[in-house]
Amino acid sequence: MTPTREQMELAAKAAGIKGWWNDALGEYYYKRSGLSRRWLPHDDGDDSQRLQVKLRIRISWLKDANSVSADNFTDTFLCAKYVDFNPAIPDDDLRAMREAIFLVAVEIGRAMK
Repeated sequence: MTPTREQMELAAKAAGIKGWWNDALGEYYYKRSGLSRRWLPHDDGDDSQRLQVKLRIRISWLKDANSVSADNFTDTFLCAKYVDFNPAIPDDDLRAMREAIFLVAVEIGRAMK
């Protein structure tokens, strides 16, 4: 998955991350401990987990379908995203989980006023 600038900005908005898009590199950056850092919630396990916790995103594994779902239940149901994975590919289930978390965060950001 290669997220768009809009998706990255919406997910960052949902997480309360103040950052900027680097046009030259096509990546999102933010300051952490005084240093500029790339934000890769769709690709980095630590960034993805922080996003999941911050937004209270629940993960469910659909074993028979080789699919993972991520959803956000707060006061009202916002959305659920389903991402398929190939169990024959090492760590593809982790990729699918990060992608599902990211896609829910994008929708949370889109719903924010």
